[in-house]
Amino acid sequence: MRGDTLESVLRRYLKTHTEDMMFSDADNDRVQVLADKCTEGELSAAERREYKAYIEAGELISLLNARVFQRAKKPSSARR
Repeated sequence: MRGDTLESVLRRYLKTHTEDMMFSDADNDRVQVLADKCTEGELSAAERREYKAYIEAGELISLLNARVFQRAKKPSSARR
């Protein structure tokens, strides 16, 4: 949570989310706090790094979700 790096966010995510591919409620709450502080120009350097880690993790999760969605649409014989 506080002070997370991209690696720690992803490790926690991958341990706890294998099917739903979403952030936890706690992570969403933290991102909202960081987003609000960012909008107000009140992020510390550590919070800026943490916020960036969440953004990067969210982008990766979106890509993974898209990949899963694409694979689900293909017939099983076409999957690798």
